[in-house]
Amino acid sequence: MTSTPVSSTRGVVPFIRVALMVASVGLTKVATAGPLPIIEFTVPTPNGNPYGITTDPDGNLWFTEFQSSKIGRLSPTGSMTEFAIPTAASEPTHIVLGPDSNLWFAEWGGNKIGLITTSGGITEFPVPTAASKPGGITAGPDGNLWFTEENGDKIGQITPDGIITEFTLRPGSGPFGITTGPDGNLWFAEFHGSKVGQITPGGTVTEFTVPTANGQLLEITAGPDGNLWFTEFQGNRIGRITPGGSVTEFPVLTATSFPSGITAGPDGNLWFTEQSGNKIGRITPDGTITEFEVPTAASQPTGITASSDGHLWFTEQNGNNIGQFTRPPFSEIAVYRQTTGEWFVHRAKDGGTTQRSWGAPASSGLADMPVPGDYDGDGKVDLAVYRQSTGEWFISRSSDGGVTNMSWGSPALGDIPVPADYDADGKTDIAIYRGSTGEWFILRSSDGELMSVPWGAPALGDLPVPADYEGNGQADVAVYRGTTGDWFVRRSTTPSQMTWGAPALGDLPVPADYDGDGKTDLAVYRKSTGEWFILDSSNSLLVHQSWGSPALGDVPVPGDYDGDGKSDVAVYRASTGEWFILRSSDGGVTHVTWGSPGFGDIPVPAAY
Repeated sequence: MTSTPVSSTRGVVPFIRVALMVASVGLTKVATAGPLPIIEFTVPTPNGNPYGITTDPDGNLWFTEFQSSKIGRLSPTGSMTEFAIPTAASEPTHIVLGPDSNLWFAEWGGNKIGLITTSGGITEFPVPTAASKPGGITAGPDGNLWFTEENGDKIGQITPDGIITEFTLRPGSGPFGITTGPDGNLWFAEFHGSKVGQITPGGTVTEFTVPTANGQLLEITAGPDGNLWFTEFQGNRIGRITPGGSVTEFPVLTATSFPSGITAGPDGNLWFTEQSGNKIGRITPDGTITEFEVPTAASQPTGITASSDGHLWFTEQNGNNIGQFTRPPFSEIAVYRQTTGEWFVHRAKDGGTTQRSWGAPASSGLADMPVPGDYDGDGKVDLAVYRQSTGEWFISRSSDGGVTNMSWGSPALGDIPVPADYDADGKTDIAIYRGSTGEWFILRSSDGELMSVPWGAPALGDLPVPADYEGNGQADVAVYRGTTGDWFVRRSTTPSQMTWGAPALGDLPVPADYDGDGKTDLAVYRKSTGEWFILDSSNSLLVHQSWGSPALGDVPVPGDYDGDGKSDVAVYRASTGEWFILRSSDGGVTHVTWGSPGFGDIPVPAAY
């Protein structure tokens, strides 16, 4: 990308690519994950150069268009509207929701602060200092808006009525990003000065030096851990600073990735964009970084924000898109108590407990079996049971609290519940595999129609293993032959057969996406030895892992417990109620006691 002509030798909006290699040191654990589920919305104006982005209470996304000098609005339904800024070549950068429920933005080229109502009316307020290059803007703790002046070396305060006050900084500081800190002060990143600054609402300024020289600090945000987090555009690092001024830096794995925007995510982590790396990064409060590829090549992701529904949104300057992705869902540790029909979920977000009765106690003789799944397509797994005595399904919908009751199954014919998303509509379908005939009966949620598929040979010990083996968002009908170790997958293109397993050694099928490529991998857990044998679909290589103690009753429970887009090898110790999870993100171990074997607890990990 070519640089934007500017009238000052110092003021350069920080998306200009420069060829400076920065060596990174091994200070942080980093993992590269698979592609995220991303939806892209194209900005109507060609080469609009979307830059900053934020949300409003109605669920709309508001963003700036640097090159076209417009403000864009993306509705929850996906419709996009643009509003032209009166000042030509205003080059808006950041945008934020103000205390007056209007959206406020900085005009880097127009040298103004703009206000746009939710209906699209725009008002502009000139910044007193000429050619000051206002860049960052945030809502302050005092009911005013605060902004940076990169070229003017000042911090500005503007009231909702448009009265501006300026506070002078050290010459050459070049402040850009700004946010409100947990201490009630404003914190800003110095692009030219390579320092983090703090300014009280009264105007007292304190600066803190960052260890990496000439790091070009760009954006800053308040983290969920009570600290401030910032990006080092040239330094290729993510920085953390405590309210007391102690700084820690974490190198980004991708060289010269040019980290840009940063925001606190709904999962308790920080998320950032990599302009040159073309990735979205996630950093945990302890400094573990995971990177996710953006599908559109050279899209130059820049701004990023989190919405109240758990999604993350980002701008693509070169791609001229607004990107939306759902973070990889965390598999939460959970058990279903057969003796009482209760569910106990160990919440991943806050470590709390969700307890709910949904199912008939074993003493009733109704033989309820847990069949959790996202039946309503809201991104959350619903509590559900299949009544083996009657063939009924009872689903507690998380979206509206309602109940779905459906008769779908014939216990006398050996029907086994096999819920999955067979029609790729984002909803789990009610389905059964007939153990007496090898037939599948699927009730498609997309159109309510029956899909009947003969696929399986019960006499040969076939076990149903439906999963998305192709990576197209649709579960494939599949069986694992317990007598031979063969897998038979009914793909949408050509059916496949693969031998992967040794029944004589007690191999159990444990298909999951262990390599994070979006496709389910063939895998078995050898219950005679506690070994895992995984065939990575991304490279057709064997992954062998010893993880489990058969003598202690370990049961395989693979799932993405660390949210890196890859399934982790894990076991539930049925004799003690303990979970042992080998995290794929950093190779560490998660050990949790969650379950009471004496009450017949069954592990049911999922993203509740």
